[in-house]
Amino acid sequence: MIEENSMFKVIDDAFPHIGKAILAFWGHRDFHEYMDTLQHQKRDGKPRAGFPLNIMLAIFSLTSEHEKMFPELAPQRSIFG
Repeated sequence: MIEENSMFKVIDDAFPHIGKAILAFWGHRDFHEYMDTLQHQKRDGKPRAGFPLNIMLAIFSLTSEHEKMFPELAPQRSIFG
């Protein structure tokens, strides 16, 4: 279960509202879109403070884990961008 994943725990401990959203999206097609919003500026032009390095690494790790567990839900990427 994702709740036992150490990277999930890092995020959930620091940002419980994000942990709750990850739980809701885990195993669903919208997971990648949600994780993308955490990594990119999408807040009506308002600057974001950004996440500490350990949180960003956990986000990348969980995204990769999700792709391995649910390859059919991974976004299709083109070698041309």
